Amino acid sequence: MAVFLLRLVCRWNELGTDNFELRYIRNQQGHVIDFVIIKDLKPLALFEAKKGNITISKSGTFFSKLLEIPYYQLVADRDIIEAFPDHRYILSAWRSLPLFG
Repeated sequence: MAVFLLRLVCRWNELGTDNFELRYIRNQQGHVIDFVIIKDLKPLALFEAKKGNITISKSGTFFSKLLEIPYYQLVADRDIIEAFPDHRYILSAWRSLPLFG
């Protein structure tokens, strides 16, 4: 997933219209997000990779609400598409990654 998101950000930067970055987030309370895509110094979307967990991440919920951006939890071992309030989603990685690229 890291390679896919990094390629995506690089592809967007090559288009030259905006400046994109790929980072992670961690705060002092221990909330961690694997990936955040940043557009022109503003967070755009949050992503986390999970093996099979289909319970929405507390860190994803926390940062999604705090930053008011969508959170995508991509699950490797499950075939799932589930939407939650406040723009939070659990998606099968193999089905959803092509949608972002």
